Amino acid sequence: MNYFPQVNGNGVVTQLPYKSSLAYNNIYQEMPFGRSYSFAQRGSGLNNFPMTPLGNFGVNYIAITDAEVAALSAFFDSMKGRLNQFCFLDPDGNLVNNSESFTATSWTSQNTGVTVTTNGGLADPLGGTRASLLTATSSNSNYAPIVIPGGGLPANFVLCGSVYCMAQSAGQSLALGFVDSGFNVLGSATWSLQQNQWTRIYYAMQINSASYIRLLIGGFSTWNMTGIRVFGPQCVASMGPGNYSKSPDNYGYHPTCRFDTDTFAFTKIGPNQNSVVLPVAEYFTGTDTNTSEAF
Repeated sequence: MNYFPQVNGNGVVTQLPYKSSLAYNNIYQEMPFGRSYSFAQRGSGLNNFPMTPLGNFGVNYIAITDAEVAALSAFFDSMKGRLNQFCFLDPDGNLVNNSESFTATSWTSQNTGVTVTTNGGLADPLGGTRASLLTATSSNSNYAPIVIPGGGLPANFVLCGSVYCMAQSAGQSLALGFVDSGFNVLGSATWSLQQNQWTRIYYAMQINSASYIRLLIGGFSTWNMTGIRVFGPQCVASMGPGNYSKSPDNYGYHPTCRFDTDTFAFTKIGPNQNSVVLPVAEYFTGTDTNTSEAF
């Protein structure tokens, strides 16, 4: 799979201001007798039409080097403008596809070592009641959702995982990192937690994996049966954790995107300094069952 590139070793996908939007594809008609009609634009015989909104992203670089412009231009050329499809990892979204439901099928416990004692309903660090309580049966237990399906990421792609957590007892700690499809650890760090105090732990690394990637929450060193309260696991294509985004409301994985322009242009603002704006739009793919034509 082709991925929209990060332009340097710090994992930069865009600079601020960054514009991101989600839109449904509906038809709305005002009738001459004063009544209006609205319905989803399914079309006759179209399959695989999305029930969820599609993304539109204004990728913006206000100051990047000549080498970074060349890298973006090379990727744009390889996609031939709007012709070819690529995957866009929204840096303002969340690659954990069910961030507030630890019982969703996307979450997997290795060796059944983690139990969801409470799935939501507990006080969280943002002032709500959406936190969960997890317990472990061994120090090697972990819990992990798939964040990048399919064939893995390009070489040296940066991901950052994060989660809010709070120890229920003194001396508890929690590991956070990334594993591959076989739960082989790609990289992790262990954080000592404060009792009854929320801490947002995070871990960033460059990943080059040939298998799909999971966010690791686990490797518990001194857990007891009271568990650890957790909230808002997140993964972003960035060096830092960023603001928390709830998923699937703002799921950051968009595998069917194209450039929304056939022209690559940049502005020279100084020696080795340039600005670039690249519109990216998400599409859906399917088949017209009336003609068997793919689109």
